Amino acid sequence: FQLQTAYLSEPYYKPFNPDSPYGMTYTEREELFNQVRKLHRMGFQIHCHCNGDAGTDNLLDAIEAALEDFPRQDHRHTVIHGQVLREDQMARMARLGVSVSFFTAHIHYWGDRHHDTFLGPDRAARISPAASAERHGVRFTIHNDASVTPTRPLHLIQCAVNRRTASGRTLGEEERISVRSALKAHTIDAAWQVFQEDERGSISAGKLADFAVLSGNPLEHSDNLDACSVVQTIRRGRSVFEEASS
Repeated sequence: FQLQTAYLSEPYYKPFNPDSPYGMTYTEREELFNQVRKLHRMGFQIHCHCNGDAGTDNLLDAIEAALEDFPRQDHRHTVIHGQVLREDQMARMARLGVSVSFFTAHIHYWGDRHHDTFLGPDRAARISPAASAERHGVRFTIHNDASVTPTRPLHLIQCAVNRRTASGRTLGEEERISVRSALKAHTIDAAWQVFQEDERGSISAGKLADFAVLSGNPLEHSDNLDACSVVQTIRRGRSVFEEASS
């Protein structure tokens, strides 16, 4: 979006390049269909970078065509970023069994520019629409795009919960999700999205003992999750970090 190359179905709010107001597609449609069909038929899971909604349309068309030729349950093909997913796309993803991983840090770092320049107020209010995904039954995760943004899990969760931009603007109140939903997206659903839910993602007998101990209950700090800090980190059952006592 920063370079206005993400492929949109409607023009950018204030196009940098009037000759390319919709952005661009990086893969020809026929080539995308061929690659998705081949990988799907071979049993692979597909994670495809689709920042714009027009790019997502192409991917969903390709997945639907592949499923018609080679029906397959629980494929977990995933849209990566899915910044401006529309309501009709959410319904279609639910029908096709496609999940999404949202880059919610965009709300903080570039939300004001989305509002003022890239997408305009209406579309900007729907970037990383986690509440819509939840409503449609589309399983989702949240991520940082390292090293584009700092890898700060609690801040990432805060972005999904509060949707505050760097200037303090709330960007799309109706797309806010609960702390519990954001934690789930960042833990057990993240493991599920890559077929590792039997190994990690929750604190359960038989799973890897990977978890963090926080300074407070995040469910009680929804307005300011950054108030919580990591006081200890357990990796495979061993303490690998412990906050120094003052």
